[in-house]
Amino acid sequence: MLRRSAQALVLTLTVAAVCPMGQIARALTPPDPAIDSPMFKDPYVEPATEVTAFAPRLKELWLAALDDPIADTRRLAADAIGQASELGMTTLADAGPRLADLLTKPDPEPLVRLAAAAALVRMNHRAAAPALLERAGADGTDMTLLADKALALWDYQPARAFWRKRLTNAAERRVLRRSAIESLGTVRDAQAFDDLLKIATQTPDDPGLALAAARAAGVTRPQDRRLDDEAKILSAGATPQRLTALALLETDNSPGAIELLTRFAADPEPAVAAAALRRLDAAQPDLARPLALTQLANADPTVREVSLRNVARGESTETITAITPLLTDPDVNLRRAARDALARLHPNPDLSAAVEQVAASSIHGEWRAREQGAILTALIGRAQAWPDMMPLLDDAQPQVRLAAAFSLRRLRAPESLPEVLSHVKKLIATAADLSKADQITRGKAAAESDSFDRTGANDRQPDKSVIDTSTAARLNHDTDYELAQLVQLLTLSDYQPADAVMLGMAPKHSVPWYRARAAAIWGLGKFHHGGDAGLETLLLARATDNSPTDPEVPEVRCAAIIALGIMKPAQAVATLRAMHEQPSEFPAVIAASRWSLINITGTPLPPDIRTNNEINWFLTPLQPGRKPQ
Repeated sequence: MLRRSAQALVLTLTVAAVCPMGQIARALTPPDPAIDSPMFKDPYVEPATEVTAFAPRLKELWLAALDDPIADTRRLAADAIGQASELGMTTLADAGPRLADLLTKPDPEPLVRLAAAAALVRMNHRAAAPALLERAGADGTDMTLLADKALALWDYQPARAFWRKRLTNAAERRVLRRSAIESLGTVRDAQAFDDLLKIATQTPDDPGLALAAARAAGVTRPQDRRLDDEAKILSAGATPQRLTALALLETDNSPGAIELLTRFAADPEPAVAAAALRRLDAAQPDLARPLALTQLANADPTVREVSLRNVARGESTETITAITPLLTDPDVNLRRAARDALARLHPNPDLSAAVEQVAASSIHGEWRAREQGAILTALIGRAQAWPDMMPLLDDAQPQVRLAAAFSLRRLRAPESLPEVLSHVKKLIATAADLSKADQITRGKAAAESDSFDRTGANDRQPDKSVIDTSTAARLNHDTDYELAQLVQLLTLSDYQPADAVMLGMAPKHSVPWYRARAAAIWGLGKFHHGGDAGLETLLLARATDNSPTDPEVPEVRCAAIIALGIMKPAQAVATLRAMHEQPSEFPAVIAASRWSLINITGTPLPPDIRTNNEINWFLTPLQPGRKPQ
């Protein structure tokens, strides 16, 4: 259990953010990206700069290993050189020719040659292009596919004839023909156009190959060459043929092509309709708009998404009317996109009233509409709507409750603060009552059970007269998000009556929500920025609680450190400096300690640079004084 918890905490440290609390938060980014948290930006805490360090003799060892008689050693050395190059090792210039030698003077082991080729590609060693091309024709499929990608990226001209020859060889393996097609399309080889078009239009038994050829033909066609006639023939076929026709029209804006795209935009196959709408929107968005309006109700979410993108660019009441139904779309990303589109229209004085009406009516609709309506209300700053948010704090849907809390925080209406504080107190009291009831229920179950059944067969359900399961369902991480938003509102509003409640949330295990506790501690620092000896002692205890058996939640530790930095107690400097200089400490704790030290002492500190020593290579130099195992 302890090991698993430690692993989880280490995992959270990989999350990057401008605030150290954000660096270690397991889920501090709310489900909807529109819902932010000011406590992660105020103050701004500069994260550490990570640099990768390499042992001085690594390259020397790897180059020597390229001559080792054991093939696997040579292969691993080549792979290490390529990986180190990608990680930023800057001293590998002379490794390129050595790796190229494994291709020009072929190593007897195919896997070594393949590893050398892959390393050359990772190093972007373009001088190896001739050797790569030679091995591509001699070393089989894997080498050919690897070389094709690199040579196309580098646009190595001699490779074009090699690809054209493979393109027309019907006996060639399909995967290699397709790679040649894609490579010719990447370099936009005009000489291959006729052959590409032939494959696209005359290979009905291989739709994948035909589609790849059509894409390449679409980008390699001469400027005066229209493809609408060929596309029209394909348009009468099944779905794969219609998709191939669309690919041919990728760069064709002729009247015939536009006519075909218009027809495809209403295709019953969603893949065809979405691709056509996307292409038509790029070519002639005004022509695409009427079609997009009709497709907003399409059963396929991709078609609706492409249509919404087009429709949302219009600025009219008709646009608002068309977008509003998507606030209840089954696809959450479409709901958010529709809401954000409405928010973008609000600054237009001719449309602001219509957008506000949508927000006002949505919060009385079904739960998806209530969620988006509450967030929209926050985004457009409709402050007079705060009373409508209060009932939503008790909504059955956690998404709606969080949206309402976020909206109240953004609107920051002074009149809302007493009711918000009352709601916060109610949540805390409910958590305390539930905890007691849960203990009673567990005690009864244990007393009535003769033995502990590890299969769970004897587990008893809670007595609903003792514990309200609907209330229990609310006391999860969703409530944590909600309460954190409300606590931040009270803090940003400098609502001093909340001080005692927030102080009660500061001790360990005081409430079952670590986000809300972090917000409360951040708020206490703001409230008591002039200093408070008792609070400073409590915060120091939270900041330094790194017990191996029951450590403080890392987010709370960082919040306590930040709060101390805001309050500036001189007696905290030694403790903060010790944490800042402790290499084994959480990086986020070190960053927070650095900020607080600077803020308290006024003395700048050197930039926080954390060295990442790449030590897990297959071959590394011995440390001085160490003997080989």
